[in-house]
Amino acid sequence: MVTLTIDGLALEAEEGERILHVALRNSIFIPHLCYLEGDEEPFGGCRLCLVEIEGKGKPVTACTERVQDGMVVRTQTERVTALRRSALSLLLSNHRVDCGHCFANGRCGLQDLARRFKMGLKAKGLKDLSMEESLDRTLSPLVYDRSKCVLCGRCVRWSKSNGTGIFQFARRGLATTIALFPWDGDRKFIEEAWKICPVGALYPQQEQI
Repeated sequence: MVTLTIDGLALEAEEGERILHVALRNSIFIPHLCYLEGDEEPFGGCRLCLVEIEGKGKPVTACTERVQDGMVVRTQTERVTALRRSALSLLLSNHRVDCGHCFANGRCGLQDLARRFKMGLKAKGLKDLSMEESLDRTLSPLVYDRSKCVLCGRCVRWSKSNGTGIFQFARRGLATTIALFPWDGDRKFIEEAWKICPVGALYPQQEQI
């Protein structure tokens, strides 16, 4: 066991545990979107879980940084708050906002984070990079809407962990997307896969609004 301090609170953690795991377990909220519970290889792509660690020159992602004995972590500094807001703005600029017709309306990770940051869902000062509705039904009865996907990678890591590989990153840079591969296994397995998505880019076909 190691001892560390998060926002002035002394905590114990398993050696090698991730900061985000420790914080959430102790009811210390750190914004996050790409984090998948039980993930052994955190992605750190959304950049929302940035924190400052005493002695380090720049913020680090709490989902990837491992705890060390004596570590002092600050989660609510002006610096990390500004960086998180910028990261959220970038995510929103790539997300087609259509909440009233979205399957995830009311349980969307972006909606929740926007409320926490007191931000609108339309990114200000950034070019709207979202695309028109683009549906992929390769994994019927599941539907994938590329225009709502924020490339958090949760579905990719989920399918890797269960050995199916039905979701994979494809292309690079601004053209990056999620490729879907046909599945011949249990239909219920596919029907439940939408629960991995935090923003409504995946949903059951019969639930399309």
